[in-house]
Amino acid sequence: LRAAGCATMHGLVSIPPSEIAKRATSIGMAESTLRRLRLQALLQCRTQHQGRVASQLLPGAVAAMASLPGEDAGDVFLDLEGMPLAPVLSAREYLIGIYTRDGSYFDWWAHTEEDEQQAFRDFLAFLWDRRKQFPGLRVYHYGHYEAAAFRRFALNS
Repeated sequence: LRAAGCATMHGLVSIPPSEIAKRATSIGMAESTLRRLRLQALLQCRTQHQGRVASQLLPGAVAAMASLPGEDAGDVFLDLEGMPLAPVLSAREYLIGIYTRDGSYFDWWAHTEEDEQQAFRDFLAFLWDRRKQFPGLRVYHYGHYEAAAFRRFALNS
């Protein structure tokens, strides 16, 4: 971004929308990436200026939200915490945490690779048992990281 003349978030916001394509090309960045980064900087500047969190729905957000399935009492919200460059023999995914619709929180911690494998197995057993009680439950997660971590776990088990 510095190569595009943006050393601060205010500098990024100051790029006129009509120049984004040219600036992105000049630094080898996808135009969509620079537009997304500019929007993020704009919202951060607004947050600073207004003293409250600024937000903006992305195009298609309303339709995406409308396409989500209805709530189920068994739904869980999953988050993984990990260290992509974990030391040898350490857990890469050191925390599996879930929050449920009834306000309960469950966690599985790992400090070693063996702990990590056991944490994944214990989490899956918990989910299996929960699905018996709530057959319509869904697991919600924040991004691709969780899905990729579970794929890695499945391949290494």
